[in-house]
Amino acid sequence: MQVNARRVAETLKRRPPDLVLASDDDAVREVVVPYLKHTATPVVFCGVNWSAEGYGLPVANVTGMLEVVPIRETLETMRRYYPTANGSIRGWQNDEAKAFVARTLRRPVVAGDDFIMPIAVYGQTKVAREQGEWAAQTALQIPGEPSRPIFR
Repeated sequence: MQVNARRVAETLKRRPPDLVLASDDDAVREVVVPYLKHTATPVVFCGVNWSAEGYGLPVANVTGMLEVVPIRETLETMRRYYPTANGSIRGWQNDEAKAFVARTLRRPVVAGDDFIMPIAVYGQTKVAREQGEWAAQTALQIPGEPSRPIFR
């Protein structure tokens, strides 16, 4: 990732953008924090897992949306129906897990991520598209008119 981040930083220096949208922890950690934090360039991020405190965000020019898996809400819902459901499986093997669940399901499996849904009874999952839509709508509210793309 460092090589790509340096290439992005070089591009940012050659052609400073009016605005940056960054998605996921890698983009924030490798590009936003070292090259854009505390600059005049507005940055909107999405997909940062659980907390942005480790990145020292938000700051005046950087805002965003955290990606939080609704585990607590899912477990609270399941506890109303089945007070002793287990919340995780170690040593995950998808095909083996599907076969195992089909053979032995006695307690409901709940999901906090969409990739678990094929073997889950119930899930409350995040929708990545919604994060991108939110970031775009937030960017549109930033004063000024972004006039040039970051990359072509």
